[in-house]
Amino acid sequence: MRHFHGGNKKHWHIDHLLCNPHARPVAAIFSETRGASECSLARKILSDGRARVALRGFGASDCTCEGHLVFVGGLGVSEVENLVWEKFLEVGIKPQRWPRVKD
Repeated sequence: MRHFHGGNKKHWHIDHLLCNPHARPVAAIFSETRGASECSLARKILSDGRARVALRGFGASDCTCEGHLVFVGGLGVSEVENLVWEKFLEVGIKPQRWPRVKD
């Protein structure tokens, strides 16, 4: 929630990205898990031919992944949301959707 409503505390990589005035979250899919699923999810999303690591090392400083910030080309926001939703399910994670921000 704090990523959508601002906040001054910078702890995670995403906090630093969102300080950029050109970055604005428009949607989020998330889940609460008991185990570490971020790497599996990133790999699953990156297995789609349209996805690639956007910035090497971003979000992955505590693992050996190439990066967890993913760029998906050629799709609109709704299509990316659907792709990510499907990948959550494929990894066995129950996704939730944060309401989309209206322009």
